Amino acid sequence: MTEDRIPYSRFLKTRVARRFFYLFVLCALVPLLAIAGISYVYVGGQLKDQAFKRLHQQVKSKGLEVYDRLLFVETELEAAARKIRQDRWDETALIPFQTLRHEGSRFRDIETIPVDQETLFPVRLPDMLTHFSKETLNHLQNGGSFIGIATDLDHVSKVLMIRFVEPSDPAQGIIIGEVDPLYLWRIGMEGALLPEVELAVFTLEKHLLISSFQSFQFIRTIAEKKPHGSFSGDFETTYEGKIYLNSYWPLFLRHHFASSDWIFIFSQSRASVLEPVFKFSRFFGLLLLLTLWIIILITLVTLRKRMVPVEKLKAATMKIAQGDFGYQVDIKSGDEFELLAETFNEMSLKLKQGQDMLVQAAKVSAFGQMAAGIVHEVGQPLTAINGYTELLRLGVSPDKEKRYLEIISSEGSRLSQIVSKFRSFLRSSKEELAPISLKEVLIQTTSLLEHQLKRGNIDLKMETAEPPPVIYGDKNELKQVFLNLLINAIDALEKQQTEERHIHVKINGGPDSIQVYIEDNGCGIPPEIQLRIFDPFFTTKEEEKGTGLGLAIINSILHKHRARIECRSEVNRGTRFTILFPRPESKTHEG
Repeated sequence: MTEDRIPYSRFLKTRVARRFFYLFVLCALVPLLAIAGISYVYVGGQLKDQAFKRLHQQVKSKGLEVYDRLLFVETELEAAARKIRQDRWDETALIPFQTLRHEGSRFRDIETIPVDQETLFPVRLPDMLTHFSKETLNHLQNGGSFIGIATDLDHVSKVLMIRFVEPSDPAQGIIIGEVDPLYLWRIGMEGALLPEVELAVFTLEKHLLISSFQSFQFIRTIAEKKPHGSFSGDFETTYEGKIYLNSYWPLFLRHHFASSDWIFIFSQSRASVLEPVFKFSRFFGLLLLLTLWIIILITLVTLRKRMVPVEKLKAATMKIAQGDFGYQVDIKSGDEFELLAETFNEMSLKLKQGQDMLVQAAKVSAFGQMAAGIVHEVGQPLTAINGYTELLRLGVSPDKEKRYLEIISSEGSRLSQIVSKFRSFLRSSKEELAPISLKEVLIQTTSLLEHQLKRGNIDLKMETAEPPPVIYGDKNELKQVFLNLLINAIDALEKQQTEERHIHVKINGGPDSIQVYIEDNGCGIPPEIQLRIFDPFFTTKEEEKGTGLGLAIINSILHKHRARIECRSEVNRGTRFTILFPRPESKTHEG
């Protein structure tokens, strides 16, 4: 997988990506939710206000419509009184009102009732007739009509219209008619009420005249909640957990019919009023989810594209931290990240150059510590060459001349091998990891220290697993690692006043790693110093013997080989360094 295609699982694990992701989503959703909430409240309020206005217009229109019908009823009752005076009235002539054709009598029943000749009050009236008083009688004598309400135990009210058969001669009696409610209210007829709207009509005394509600208790609740002392208005009621919008309007009957005023109430559930909002909210919820997914997708794609340079730079810094100095990144973003990558590459190259200089300086330092051994090894063949050269100048027999020349040639070859051996150590690294034998590298390294080992009377013992382990590494760099550790061991043994001086080198192959142990029985390292031995320029040696770079360079080289080094030491008991290399198959797998 290339670095340009960062998987989402890895991408969202970075804190910066998560913070920007949450920020972008939050910045997109908060205004959207705010607009949705404000729109819901505003539209809901507008619908509620419009519903109240519509209910108010409808209840007023319904009241005026009923008033007009009462005037028609009055006209029909007056015509019936005229026929009674002319003896042409036939009660059987009442034709029931036909709702479809709008024909027929507006009364269910019409009858005449005699009056008391002295008081002029009717001798009998329907049970529970309300508001028939002396003022009512005076109104009838003046030729007016009276609307009375008769109620029974079933809460069913009858609308009765009463007038004198002959206002100028009240002794002829009164005529009373029961108004057909189907004609008066037209409840149940097509177009009488709008869908979801219910009607109720009360008197001022809260006698129910008509209602389209199914629940009488709900009707009483509305009647009780209606504000008192106001001409008309709107109010809300709650019944069985539902909220209802109500609008009321009074129909004044006192002047014309000498009757108690009627209160018309139209009611509609708030749920039905806000149904468009509820439908839109469901649709808006789906739209919100879709918008959320789009925002998340765009955010992820945009952020991931912007985070690729960050991930590349992060991976590059990890490489530098592991000792892979000189690592280069390739970023072509056309913005500041590209400039940052160029700066990083320049820094990486300078670190590589500095690392190379430090490694070479460490090699020269180690070479200087081996100077006595080099002089001794080079001095022996040079002494032999010079001696036999002088003998040849003095003149010798041909046989001796041939033998001396062979000795000179042999010592010259030996000198060449010595120079080559130390030259290979000082040679710069190829920076290529290849399969190498740790045993071979250690043998070549210990050969550089033969003179120092002999001079210090140090016994070096090497053990290796069979077959000898092979790792991926740089031979020259590993020579420097082992050389520095062996020189440190030799220095530690020189400080220890003991007859037996040992250095034990062991190569062991484990299931997960290959271990190299370099152990001595020298002076050891104090605990307070062990924590700093890998710090650059930290050393306890004399100035001519150490620069403090040896172990720091070792740590850097081992990082490049994906290896690590551990130290265990006791004062006056010795020190043991353990290097753990990854197995070749693990290295191949990682690559």
